[in-house]
Parts: sequence; structure tokens; C-alpha cells
Amino acid sequence: MTPSTEQPPAPSRAGAAACIIVIALVCAAVFGRVTGHAMLEYDDRYHVADNPHLAQINSRSVSHFWHEPYGNLYIPVAYSVFAIEVAAIKALTGEQRTPRIDPMLLHAVKVALHAANAAMVFVLLRRIVRATAAALLGALLFAMHPLQVESVAWISETRGLLAAMFGLAATLALWSAVAPGAERAARIAAPSDAESQDRGPALRVRVPARALWYALGLVLLALALLSKPSAVTMPIVAAAALWAGRVPTRRIILAIAPWLAMSIAMVIITQRVQDAAALGEMPALWQRPLVAADALCFYAAKLTWPAGLAPDYGRTPAHVLSGGWPWAALAIVLLAGALALLLARRSRVAAAGAAIVVGSLAPVLGLATFHHQAISTVADRYMYVSLAGIALLVAAALAPVRSRWLWASVCAVLVALGWHSFAQSAHWADDVTLWSHNVAVVPRCPVAQNNLGRALQVRGQLREAEPLLLRALESDPRSPMVLVNLAELRESQGCAADAEDLYRRALDAPTFSPRAAVGLGVLLAQAGRIAEARAMFERVLAADPDHPEALNNLAVILLNAGESADAATLLDRLLASKPNHAEALANRALLHARAQQWRQAGTRWRQAAAAGLTGAWVYMRAADAFAMADEAPAAEECYVAAAQADPRAYEPFNNLGLLYIRQRRYQEAAHAFELALERAPDAPEAQENLRNARRLLGK
Repeated sequence: MTPSTEQPPAPSRAGAAACIIVIALVCAAVFGRVTGHAMLEYDDRYHVADNPHLAQINSRSVSHFWHEPYGNLYIPVAYSVFAIEVAAIKALTGEQRTPRIDPMLLHAVKVALHAANAAMVFVLLRRIVRATAAALLGALLFAMHPLQVESVAWISETRGLLAAMFGLAATLALWSAVAPGAERAARIAAPSDAESQDRGPALRVRVPARALWYALGLVLLALALLSKPSAVTMPIVAAAALWAGRVPTRRIILAIAPWLAMSIAMVIITQRVQDAAALGEMPALWQRPLVAADALCFYAAKLTWPAGLAPDYGRTPAHVLSGGWPWAALAIVLLAGALALLLARRSRVAAAGAAIVVGSLAPVLGLATFHHQAISTVADRYMYVSLAGIALLVAAALAPVRSRWLWASVCAVLVALGWHSFAQSAHWADDVTLWSHNVAVVPRCPVAQNNLGRALQVRGQLREAEPLLLRALESDPRSPMVLVNLAELRESQGCAADAEDLYRRALDAPTFSPRAAVGLGVLLAQAGRIAEARAMFERVLAADPDHPEALNNLAVILLNAGESADAATLLDRLLASKPNHAEALANRALLHARAQQWRQAGTRWRQAAAAGLTGAWVYMRAADAFAMADEAPAAEECYVAAAQADPRAYEPFNNLGLLYIRQRRYQEAAHAFELALERAPDAPEAQENLRNARRLLGK
């Protein structure tokens, strides 16, 4: 196999467009199945379904993300996109309850974003290597590698896909502004003679294309940084791409300087909004290169042999440093680095590709601490942009090659990778499927054991959940999440004393767990220890004044104590942020009923039923309240709904008959009482009501 020295022909726009279509079709074929997947409890519900600011989409709810951080991150662009998606789903399906929306559109948008990113990688590679076919295969490697499955299959990682999309678009804009062949620098041109006659002596100012492209790049970079802080590495990606394109170093430095300033500003913002206590115990400075070396070796292994991929690997710094392997990993990395430097002297493009790979990973290698490191230093999604560097290396290697056998071999490898990604994406179908796979490939991962146990617990499979939670607790005895999950399991098993002990152990952890405090408060309230329960809910509200469950449960305590005004204040505060909170709506209805505000009570109970509060009783209460308010049509509708909710109950038909009698609809009343007696033949009230109805009919 002899590399060709011939200059490749200039690629055509038609060929590039065809390649982009191929990339889009491949992404749809490999990842299209995820559009039928569920929304995961694994962060998806926190970011979307249970996000209080997405319960009702309006300018106020969306603007919150621009004024305040959410979830320890300031990423208003990502949450604004989530808001647009949720609003579109509600408009298309008619489902107004955010927790119950169909996630198909959310998944479809992720596949489209990934296809767009792969297309931009193709355009960038094509500009660098000047070979369309080689750029296409490099972009397909980026698109189809199994390491990309997590980013595409996980709704929460829409943030990372958006950051990559805006970042890659910014890089292409910067290329158009400063790379060789771009339009000439700015100038102020005097008008032509004809223009002078038409417009007078004023000068015509022509805005240079370079300046417009550069300004667009800055805007796109800002959007990337506001989508996810991982975009702080885009200056490295852009600088490496420009260097590979033989842009003079001085020009690169001048062009990238504002990018670096913006990225540094985002790093400062992120550090300020994140809770440093959540980092836990981090390694000493001298140990961090060992952790980074382990991460690089891990990614190299998964890149070349992508088997056993999982959402969580449990590779915490403590786990990595517990053996002698990190020293061997450091030696391997140093040797590989030396070889890379030698290669860089011979190939500018190879050096740029390596810089993109390592530079994109730099913030999450463990040299600096970051939040997810308390769970695992490594994650598949961290390789998303880095794979653009791998794609560049592959495209540069293939560009001069004319061997059909080699090209066929590369295509075969890509097909195998695509098939593996297709199979891997099936593991993300739902929580039980995902964490069952994780436990199978990483058996000793406590996070996977806990999450699988929790998923089974939610399904009611307590017997299967218990051993998993106990193993997770054995591995991580101080984890508040595991302790709370096990406490809820013990509570559902009727072991209140064990549950209380586990809740209190969770509250002793360095990081306060509102979920543990709420769970303990509910347990104490059920035991009649009202003062202790109230203190727990107040403790949660001191840390998070808008915590929905603390507000609702404290309102119940106040309601039962006769402090109706304070209870109403708490419930109104809760419903302002979560208008579809079913329990809060029902409790607010109780307060309206106590004040004999029957129309408002009926409306709130009906809203509670629409929000998901199950059972015929809620429709019955709504109907009775509407009946008291002389709202007969609404009362009739709710009685019918109650009968549909519990077809065996006689009370809805009995009360519906009484409503008809008030309206002098005696025939319909008699029929309603007959239906009641079909369900409860011995009900004396229904028997008496039927006799009265027949008497009124003259029978």
C-alpha cells in the first residue's frame, strides 16, 4: 500500500450535500429506535418532567432560567430548548401535565442534533483534509461510534448535544473569518459615480464578511457555553482546527483570545453556582495525574474495543488509587505522549487531532475536581467532542490512500460499530433495562446497584430491590441516596423503626438530603409526632423555600391544626410553581370547602383529578361541591366521571339521581337510582330514593 502523492481534486458542493444526506440517514438508522424509549428517572425527570419551571410554559417560567441557575448549573439555553420542546409536545398531544408527556419528540430532537453535529464534523474535516470520501468516513466514525450512544439516548444530555452543535458551528464560523481563502479584510469603499449621483456625497460603508463571520462565531460560542459548561474546551478545538488548516499562529492567538476570555468567565460562573460540599473527598494534587492517566487509558480502551459500555463505571478517584495500576497507566500515557510529539513534528493534522482529543477531555480527566467525579471520573458522554479529533486522525490517514482493500476494511469496521451502537441503544429503553445492563457489565458499581434497586422498588418489586440496595449500602455506607431508598423500602414493608434510623443516617451525611428530611417528616407525622414532623419540613424549607413536598406536607399539618390561613399561603406558593401538583390541589380544595367556597372547591378537586389523583372519591367531592354551588352541569359531569372511575360503586349514581330530582328530571333520577341498586341492591338510601322518584313520577 503506497500513499499517493497526487493532489486530490477540489470537492464539489453536490458531493458534499450527498455526504450530509448519507450522514443524516445513518444517524436515523442507528439511533432512530430511541424515539420509542421512556423518559428515565436518571436525571430526565429532574431536568424536564418534574422541573417546576416547565409545568406551565410562559415567558415568566422560561425567564427564570436566565435569571437563576437550576440544578447547580447556569445553562439557560438548554432549559429554554427544553421549554420549547415541552410546549410543542403539549400543543401536539393535548397533554398538559408535564410529568405525563410523551418523550418521543425529546428523543427525536436529540437524534437530529447528533446528525447536525456529525454533518458539521464532516464539513470541518473536509476543509482540513481536502478529501470528501475521507472526511465522510471520519464523520461516520464520529456519528456511529458506540461511545456516542449515551449522549444520543439520554434526554438529559440534550445539553451536551446543544453545546457541541453551537460550538462546532462557532468553529466553522471562525474558520470562515480567519482561514486562508476567506474574504479580504474590512474596507470603507467610496461610492461609484452612479451612486454619487443618486445618493449624494455620503460614503457607503461595506461590512466585511470576515467581521460578520467572526461576530457570528462569538454569538454561537456564547450559546454553546450557555448550553453546557463543557463548551469551555471549544477554544482548543477551534485553535487546533485552524492550526491544521495552516492559519498563521499569530492570527490564531488573536482570534481565539476573546473565546478564551468567554470560557474563563463561564468557568468562574460555574464554580460560583455549584455546591463545593458536593465534591466530597478529592485526591491530593500529586495523585491527580494518576487519576487522569487512568481516565485516558480507559477512554483509549473503550475507543478501540467498545465493549461493556454503561452509564456508570464507578471509577471514583478512591477506587482508581486503591491499586498499583495508575502508575502503569501514567507510564503508558507518558510514552504515548512522547510518540505523539514525534508524530506531531511530521504531521500538523495529526497533532491537531490529538489536541482536540485530549483538550476536549481536559476538564473531566481529574486534574481539576468536578461534581460527577464523586460518582465516576469517566463517562461515555465526555468523549463526545473528543471523537471529532479521532475522526480527524482517521480522515487524515485515509486521505492519501488509494487501496480499495483498506477502504473496504474501514467501511466494514464502521458497519460493525454502527451495529454495536444500534444494539447498545436498546439498553436505554427504560430504567430497569438500563441499570440491569449496568449491573451486568459493572457488577460492583454501587450507583448502578442503587438505581436498579430504586427502579424495581418503583415497580413494586420489593423482594428483587432489597438485595441490590443492601449491596449498594455495603459499598457506600454514607450515601444519602441509598439510605433514603432503603428507608422507603423498609417503610413500605412496615418496618417504621428501621426506616426512621435509615432516614436519620441519611441526614447525618455531609450533604443535606431534602428527600430524607421529607421522608422522615412524613413518617413522624404518621406516628403522631407532629412537632418533630413540622420541624423536619421547616428544615427543608429553610434550605429550599420552594420545595414542593415540604410545602404540601407542612400545609397539611397546619390545616389539621386549624391554621387555615397559613396552610393556604403555603399551598398557593406551591401551586404558583407547580400548578399540577395533585395533592396540593386536593388540599387547597379542602380549605375552600371549609370556607364554604363550593365553586372554588369543586374546581380544585376537578383539577386534582386531572393532575393524576386517582379514585372515584375525588370526582365525588368535586361533584358534591359543584352541587352545593348550584353548578348542576359541572356536578353531573363529575358524578359520571366518578362512576367511570369506579364502575362498582353505587354512590355516584345515587348522588346523580338526587341532582336530577333537584332539577325535576324525575325519569333520569329514577334510572340513576336503579343503576345504583344494580351495584348495591341492599343500599337503603338508594331504595328510598328510588321510591321517592317513582312517587314523583306518579307510579
